[in-house]
Amino acid sequence: MTRMTLPYYGHRAETEATQMFFAIILSALALASIIVTESFNAFGVPMSLQFYQALLVATGCVALPLAGLAAQYDLNARTLEEVVPTDPVTGLMSPKHLELSVAREVLQMPPKSLPGAVTIFEIDHMKQVREKFGNAYGDQVVRWASDTVVASLRSPHDRLARIEDGRFIAVFKHLSLIDAEAVCERLLRDLKEAALDVDINGNRLTLSFGVAPILPGMSFQQSREEAETAFRDAIRFGRNQVRSRHCMVTFGD
Repeated sequence: MTRMTLPYYGHRAETEATQMFFAIILSALALASIIVTESFNAFGVPMSLQFYQALLVATGCVALPLAGLAAQYDLNARTLEEVVPTDPVTGLMSPKHLELSVAREVLQMPPKSLPGAVTIFEIDHMKQVREKFGNAYGDQVVRWASDTVVASLRSPHDRLARIEDGRFIAVFKHLSLIDAEAVCERLLRDLKEAALDVDINGNRLTLSFGVAPILPGMSFQQSREEAETAFRDAIRFGRNQVRSRHCMVTFGD
């Protein structure tokens, strides 16, 4: 199978910048030519060295504002990508954006608000899948898992991001730990059933889940660490299962 690597985005950005530079120069030259030609014709000035000098000056006058607008547009686009970046394989939001947005919401949770839950889950043995079948097939498996989970989430309450390769993080809003466990168990069953259609030469894909509650008085980082502990338990006890962590929170007077 042919291996497929992800695009080299630094090279792509340089190429786009070069293309934009030449597009600005050509656009400025065309516009300046029209302006200078019409001006010379209007005043009856013959084409001479002065024409080309005026054309050069006009091109610069037109190119500079266009370059400024292009630079501002590029800055706005890059800023937007930094604020809401997406995963290049699945199109999901980045885990950093998910964590920042959820962390703010958790800090604003009143003491008696409804709980939530966070789960860390992973496609088991993803490294071996890539080594055996190649990166292109590995990316297909990751997208398949992402699409299957997204179809089961409650938009816009639940959120999903890819942490690395076949590992994901999902946040369930206004869902108790017991209900979140039930959701993960259903996802595990759905993914295992859907995996029957995934061609891995007779090898079945499995997944492992770790779940923890998001409670008032806890930071999202604490909840995530508990979910990671539960996820490691799922790996330690044989994978292909859902493990959870029950957290106790005490409030001050």
